[in-house]
Amino acid sequence: MIPFFILTNSALLNVNFGVKIEFISIPDNETVLVLNRTNGKDKVVALFNMSNKDVVLDLNHKELSGSYNIFENNSSIKINDQLSINLKAWSYKLYYR
Repeated sequence: MIPFFILTNSALLNVNFGVKIEFISIPDNETVLVLNRTNGKDKVVALFNMSNKDVVLDLNHKELSGSYNIFENNSSIKINDQLSINLKAWSYKLYYR
């Protein structure tokens, strides 16, 4: 079954529909990939730990500020200008609004 937010979140459309995709670099960390997809008020933020070790990710990026739903449990999270999150080896986190 396809999660509902995939069908309704315009940030997951392709770039021909105006979606902006931003890869956010993390200083001193080449094993974490952060992707920000935006289309109007819709946004998806994806964090990927591409290593076999747990990492603590400290993000300082104003474009990520706001309230989001957490994909894995549909609870909510408020991201300020900074976010500190633990990512287990080979894991990911998805936030959407």
